[in-house]
Amino acid sequence: MSDLIEILLELKLFMIAVIFAVLYFCLCYFDILTRDSDIQKYKLLYEWESTKTEGYCWFGCGNTDIFQTKFTAIKDGKEFEGCVCSGFLKNTTLRLN
Repeated sequence: MSDLIEILLELKLFMIAVIFAVLYFCLCYFDILTRDSDIQKYKLLYEWESTKTEGYCWFGCGNTDIFQTKFTAIKDGKEFEGCVCSGFLKNTTLRLN
């Protein structure tokens, strides 16, 4: 009987982990964890000619960054891309590729 309880508990924990993983993926896929306003701040600061938000930046930021926005920008006729990373208790970081 205790084996059955252990199996059910492990299954419950596994299902909770799957639900959180699916929820996180949906938040990233539908651009809920991106911030276009951060990109616009850098556009004004560095005088970029144009910017385009590309969505969630999957591998460009650190582990503590919750908001991760991928973008492409143009300055002096040259196109480049990067990520704007930010979290709740930290400042915004600009990472260029």
